[in-house]
Amino acid sequence: MRDIHKITVYDRSPNGKPVHDITLTFRPSSVTLREIIADRVRMEADLYKQKVPSSLAKNLVQPANAEARLNGPAKDRRCIDVDKQIETALRAFEHNGFFVLVGDKQVKELDDRVSLSDSPEIAFVKLTPLVGG
Repeated sequence: MRDIHKITVYDRSPNGKPVHDITLTFRPSSVTLREIIADRVRMEADLYKQKVPSSLAKNLVQPANAEARLNGPAKDRRCIDVDKQIETALRAFEHNGFFVLVGDKQVKELDDRVSLSDSPEIAFVKLTPLVGG
């Protein structure tokens, strides 16, 4: 049986301030950034569906407007399209909506492998577009 690797993924503001964290579990000792992003989105979607009070504003991606209307406060939240949310997050990474640091090194490609053996600190940094250009 392979070891289980628990990693904590942190969100950081552009100035480096920690704002949110989530723990993910993997069996292999190395995974791609694509797998880390996908697992993070799946976990956030599960928490959203369970109505866990983890502020939705902290999630990597947000339900589309149509999903948010369908899943309003009084309605069931099972309608969220997880695969679409994963694709949105992957696209956001590819278009510089956020970047990912493993330790102090930036991961530049979705298929770059991340070693989990040393329980690295993984930080997601969301970028805020500049107003006016």
